[in-house]
Amino acid sequence: MAGRFQFVSKDYIDFRVRDRIPKNTQRNTNWGVNTWNLWVTVRNNARQLGQPKFPCAMELEFISPQEMNEYLCHFVLEVRNTNGELYPATTLNQLLAGLSRYLKDELNRPDLNLYNPNNVYFNRFRQTLDAQMKLVTEKGIGTVKRQAQPITEEQEKCLWDKGLLSINDAVGLSKVVYFYNCKVFGLRSCDEHNNLQAEQYTFSSDEAGNFVLYHGRA
Repeated sequence: MAGRFQFVSKDYIDFRVRDRIPKNTQRNTNWGVNTWNLWVTVRNNARQLGQPKFPCAMELEFISPQEMNEYLCHFVLEVRNTNGELYPATTLNQLLAGLSRYLKDELNRPDLNLYNPNNVYFNRFRQTLDAQMKLVTEKGIGTVKRQAQPITEEQEKCLWDKGLLSINDAVGLSKVVYFYNCKVFGLRSCDEHNNLQAEQYTFSSDEAGNFVLYHGRA
């Protein structure tokens, strides 16, 4: 009967619990915590006249919600990237989300759930974060999105000349449909292509001639 069970240690359980978290999420959490620790170190060493005493990072497991709320308001407005520039709104939010995840999951502090609207202790933090995100957006920080360069007519012609696009066989025709769905209708993700339905296309015409109308879905 003993062979039916394999005993494990508490450390192994902790490892399995941590290992279930996606690597990107773990990196985001570490980034949030490391940035917080660095800010606390700089804040404690600044010794600015009239500034309140700030906690060292190791005290996060004992800090009260009221204290954490006060420090977070400063952190949101004072944190910068390695170039000394303000973070875009989405990046700032991700930074705080990583720190919140650490407080809630790693330190087992549900009372420090920063984003819970029912947690009134962090109303001021959420208001400060909202104000800062609006400010950086108004400044245009992070609002310029990267766009893929459009394919040129010469490149498109080359695809046809080399037979990569073709209407003479099933494979070539499938590539044609895929290519022009991307080029003309702006489909990008795999889900958009996999979930396409024939009823999303309608044939119509106007004074300029016939055309195909694509109906996207949320």
